[in-house]
Amino acid sequence: MILIIIVVVLALMVFLYKIYHDKLLFTSIKIECVEEKLNSYFIKQKELLKDSEILIKEILDTQKQIYENFDDEINNANDLISMDRALLIYVNEFLLIKDKYEKLGESEEFDKIAFQINETNDLITSYKSYYNGNIEKYNKLIKKFPVIFTTIIKRRRKKLYFN
Repeated sequence: MILIIIVVVLALMVFLYKIYHDKLLFTSIKIECVEEKLNSYFIKQKELLKDSEILIKEILDTQKQIYENFDDEINNANDLISMDRALLIYVNEFLLIKDKYEKLGESEEFDKIAFQINETNDLITSYKSYYNGNIEKYNKLIKKFPVIFTTIIKRRRKKLYFN
């Protein structure tokens, strides 16, 4: 009788482990996919900001650096969250410059870049929301019994959210 109870408990643990482990893997795959998307949109936004700097200098007829320390800040960003924070500073700066100089609004090229920056910003916001939802699931799953054992063995860490 005790042997049957032990076998049932072990089978139940294996069943629970399989269910939660599969959920964890599926969630991890979704996180990796959205990280790739975010990275590609961050790269696109970085290029758009570089293009906007060239165009702003041309339209305003200035040699002054528009985005100070842009390359340093972006190159020092070693993960998606710090890249997002760095880009957000320069996107906000772009928007301030756009509002400050009416002359920029007269350029069709500038309007095109402004539209693309807003579009990528909207997509990034959507992907960050999706990412945060999956991170919440992931962080809960790595704490669940019996997955916590593989979490400890594989040294999985709690992942951070986008602000």
